[in-house]
Amino acid sequence: MENPAGKLHSFIIEAKKIKDSNIKVEDALSKLWNEKSYPRIYTKFAKMMQIPEEIEQSINDYIPEQEQFCRRTVSGLKNAFSKVRLHTNWNSFVTDLNVHIEDKLGSISSQIEPKLCSNEITDNTLEELKQEVDNLINSINTAEDLEDDFKNKLVNYLQKILSCIDDYSVTGSAPIFDSVAEVVGYTCLDESFGKNMKDEKKGIKELFKKVTETFSTANTYIGLPLMSG
Repeated sequence: MENPAGKLHSFIIEAKKIKDSNIKVEDALSKLWNEKSYPRIYTKFAKMMQIPEEIEQSINDYIPEQEQFCRRTVSGLKNAFSKVRLHTNWNSFVTDLNVHIEDKLGSISSQIEPKLCSNEITDNTLEELKQEVDNLINSINTAEDLEDDFKNKLVNYLQKILSCIDDYSVTGSAPIFDSVAEVVGYTCLDESFGKNMKDEKKGIKELFKKVTETFSTANTYIGLPLMSG
């Protein structure tokens, strides 16, 4: 499990680096996430708005003795996110995420982190993995020995995984595991698709293994037994 307090604390630190007093929320998020697609920005921000609830749940689960001391911070986060609108001024949103909230959130994150079996994934690791997925997409698209139906289905799955990796800083690893599990499930149901997935020359199975291992917080990698053989 990822640390939701750490995730939001990092977001606030980066958010406060945007000093343009006239920029709108949606444009600031576009800059912050290096994302030009506004529908994707809206989706990611909708998921981010759920993080205060996740933080509250993590406090109750892992540091319940601190609940009363964290109440004001969680309330402040919920208030800030409930007021924000994508077409309003960014500074108004950032101002609501004041120094007290930022500092307390950092403290909450530090207290929760030791109780989680999570590993930090660096930006470099994410970029390298995205590049490998992108390379495989290009390889599959240009492969002459694969049927179009398989190519189209696999590329769609890979693009979905690529999108989930892009959203990792907001959504965590769960959507990535769900996407991999979806592929594994289809591999079991479609014999022809499964056979192509196991083609060692293409390195498809190896990439799925690497994706799953990178984001796994345990030593059990979902789906791999189903793709073996």
